[in-house]
Amino acid sequence: MPDAFDDAHRNENAGQHEPGGHLMKTATANKTRTQTGSVSKVDEQVYKVGIVVVGVSSLAIGVWASVALVSGMIASGGPGALVADWFRAVLGS
Repeated sequence: MPDAFDDAHRNENAGQHEPGGHLMKTATANKTRTQTGSVSKVDEQVYKVGIVVVGVSSLAIGVWASVALVSGMIASGGPGALVADWFRAVLGS
C-alpha cells in the first residue's frame, strides 16, 4: 500500500523516467562561495594606513608646537619673559 510520501515523490519526479521506464534519481549540490579573506585583508590595510596617517599628523603637530614654543621663548628673552608676555597678552595690559 503506497503512503503519502510515495505519492509526493512520484509527483515531484513526474516525467523523469529513464528509457527502461524506471524513475531517474537526481541529486543537487549547493555550492556557497565566500570571499571574506580578501575583504578582511582590505580592511586591515585601510586600518594600517589610517593609523600611520594619524601618527604622522600627531608627530607633525607636536614638532610644530615645540618649534613655536621655543621660538616664542627666544623672542621674549627666556621662559620667564614668555610667561609674563603671555599673561600680558591674555589680560590685555
